[in-house]
Amino acid sequence: SRNLQQYSEYFRYWPKWNRLIILNTVEAPELERRWNADGYYDEVHCSVIGFQARSLDGKTPKYLTYTLEKICAEISMPYKPKPGTEEMIKKLSNTFFSTHVDWTSQVVITEGPLDALFIDNAIGLSGATKTNAKLDNNYLCQYLFDNDTTGRREQTNKAIKFQKAMFDWKSLLNDIECDEQLKDWNDVVNHCKKSDITLPELNKYFI
Repeated sequence: SRNLQQYSEYFRYWPKWNRLIILNTVEAPELERRWNADGYYDEVHCSVIGFQARSLDGKTPKYLTYTLEKICAEISMPYKPKPGTEEMIKKLSNTFFSTHVDWTSQVVITEGPLDALFIDNAIGLSGATKTNAKLDNNYLCQYLFDNDTTGRREQTNKAIKFQKAMFDWKSLLNDIECDEQLKDWNDVVNHCKKSDITLPELNKYFI
């Protein structure tokens, strides 16, 4: 699994609304070291195509997703995609890190972008009910949705309609000796860290 601190370039803070921003970028952010009167500083270069804003104080909605079109509207910039690219840009804006993964290997698809950053070769959706036919019909894609009512329902739908594997949350929680109901992979990582338990291999829970 990944060390999330290595991916700090994906995060920003929105002080006005007390929200964590998770950037969706076309390529992985790259650091460039620059110099000023106070010494050097790091500047991040990446092409942002969308972002998700996560509430940090319990306010609803918990998640707000901004596509490239919505970002342009918010900052009063014209949104002018090239003809024929509108649908592709919309999908890219709603599918986090899809241009960062190796599509010749298994790709894990999580319900949201934060979980995807904890998993190698993973992408994040902006909700379990989001649909993407290319992902559904790609045999290399497996879904790891949240351990809640919506996540289990949508995971079952994927298994029935597209022969996708189910994720065995029950066995995972048993293996990490957890009596509480962990909701997502982020919770699993935090539990293992606090309990000094080795994070189990993800793939064995796809059944």
